[in-house]
Amino acid sequence: MPKGPVLSRIYNLFRGQGTADDLREWNSNFSQTVGNTIRLLKEPDLGPLSEDEQDVLEAARLEIHSVAPWEVSKWLHDNCPEWKDPSDSSRAIDPAEILRAAGRTDAEIKMIEESSETFKQIDKLLGKL
Repeated sequence: MPKGPVLSRIYNLFRGQGTADDLREWNSNFSQTVGNTIRLLKEPDLGPLSEDEQDVLEAARLEIHSVAPWEVSKWLHDNCPEWKDPSDSSRAIDPAEILRAAGRTDAEIKMIEESSETFKQIDKLLGKL
């Protein structure tokens, strides 16, 4: 998206669009959108995240919070090298592009992709039990 990068599913929920289950979950955690603003209705459950993951998210929150709202789009474009201007459209960003921009080697990316695929297969199998 021209003002992205934005996760399409989150963008749709922000606009009140999505599956009934996704909207129910979204609406139980976030206020209605007023202009371009939403608010948390309750503290998020951080239990599934490790302490390191929570620290990284908090550092990212603090960094983006220091950017003026009207400058966020420019900041993202300047700091997310995986983002490419899609003109008036949108395009998916390959996770490998994000990993490459974060300095991961091709071997590391391949290992991460294989690990991710393994988890998807396990989830698919266990979901049938």
